[in-house]
Parts: sequence; structure tokens; C-alpha cells
Amino acid sequence: MPGNIPTELTNCSSLSGIDFFGNHIIGVIPETIGKLKNLVFLQLRQNDLSGPVPLSLGYCKKLQTLSLGDNNLSGSLSKTFEYLSELTLLSLYN
Repeated sequence: MPGNIPTELTNCSSLSGIDFFGNHIIGVIPETIGKLKNLVFLQLRQNDLSGPVPLSLGYCKKLQTLSLGDNNLSGSLSKTFEYLSELTLLSLYN
């Protein structure tokens, strides 16, 4: 059954990884995702996410892996992504 990314997830300040690969998630990536300052791994590939990649994602400065491919995301990446100096894997393909 499809669902959304719960906004309550961003209350887990010590969370270092999220893997929602192929979970039929719908909706948008919440702007509050930028509150996860300890996030190192974010796997959202192969879902039904739409809308823009949130600007706040650029504030997850510890992020090393970001996988967003196989969704319906739109727009361009924010200049805040220049803050992701630890990023070693960025996957955006469709």
C-alpha cells in the first residue's frame, strides 16, 4: 500500500541512514528532511515521489550517498548542494 515519507521522521535527529528503496512511496520529499544533520545515507530510489528535490537537503552536510532515481522528481538541484562536501555517490537517473 503506497504511503508518504512521514514528516515525524525528521524528529529523529541522530538518524544516520534511510533506505526506502522500492517501497511505493508517493508524494514529495518533505522540506524538513534538512533537519537530519547526521544523515549519511539516503536511498529513495524506485518510488513514486514527485515535485522538486528540497533545498534543505543541502544542509545534511554529512550526507555521503544520495539515491533519488526512478521517481518523478522535477526541477533543478539547489545551490545548497555545494555544501555536501562529503557526498561520494549521487544517483538521479530515471
